[in-house]
Formats: sequence, C-alpha cells, structure tokens
Amino acid sequence: MDLESSEILAVKQAVLFDQRYTGTTWEENTLNILLEFVPGGSIQSLLGRLGSFLEV
Repeated sequence: MDLESSEILAVKQAVLFDQRYTGTTWEENTLNILLEFVPGGSIQSLLGRLGSFLEV
C-alpha cells in the first residue's frame, strides 16, 4: 500500500545477473522494460574474453 495515497499496489522485483537496464517505454497501458541481452553473458564480459569485435 502506498502510505501517502492509501492506494493498493502490486510490485514485482527481479534480480538481474549480467544484464544491463537500458530504459523503458510506455505504450498505451503497457510498460516495456528494456534490458541488454547477449547470449553467453554481457557485452562487457565478451569484450574481456574475446577483445574488440569486428565490424560487419
């Protein structure tokens, strides 16, 4: 419950491992939460393992 407005709210929390929050967008009644996704880990961990990426 929001103590200031007495409104009852639902809250969801998620622990993020090796993912980065990049932003949000709002479309009509939908909140989109944007996260970095890289198979095999984060971009930072791949750069550490493989070095710089080739541009294609």
